[in-house]
Amino acid sequence: MHLKRFAEVKFPLQLARISAVIELFAVAAVIAGLWVPVARLIGGIVLAAAFVLLLGWAIHAKRPAGDILGLGFFIACALIVALY
Repeated sequence: MHLKRFAEVKFPLQLARISAVIELFAVAAVIAGLWVPVARLIGGIVLAAAFVLLLGWAIHAKRPAGDILGLGFFIACALIVALY
């Protein structure tokens, strides 16, 4: 489903796949942050940065406000987790 949305806005699919792998490692770092706090910080910041890339593309492609606000919410959550 996500790849279909990426194709609709002409987001490069290879970049989407690379971003997905980066997000996966960032989430793993956030989880590892339960034991190593610096991993949570790094993972949260990397996760927020990955979503900023998607947010910029969504704004450029004039996606619906719900999509843009959803990405903004994920960025805020990632930063809260990183800085908590």
